[in-house]
Amino acid sequence: MNLKTLLYVITTAMVVGCAHVPGETLTSGGLQRDVKARVLSLATANKPACKASVVNTEVVELHGDGKVAVERWSVERCGERINYRINLPPTRGGEKFTVTAEP
Repeated sequence: MNLKTLLYVITTAMVVGCAHVPGETLTSGGLQRDVKARVLSLATANKPACKASVVNTEVVELHGDGKVAVERWSVERCGERINYRINLPPTRGGEKFTVTAEP
């Protein structure tokens, strides 16, 4: 990782440190809300009686330009922890992100 990329990641992490979800997500405020809504919707889809909450986020992979490519968001639901993989494509032209449950 070059110095410019490292500085970008550190600066972004510091700015996002006060984010609405725990952990180290590098998603911006608006995108973070969208990801959170989709993750919680998926988490409660087959167990609607259970309350779900995001308990951790972590950066898994970066694109070559230092922007986030993949994050893992962990959700607590009825005493069980579920991990979701958030894929963020390098271009923001179409789908902003995809979410898949990890096995």
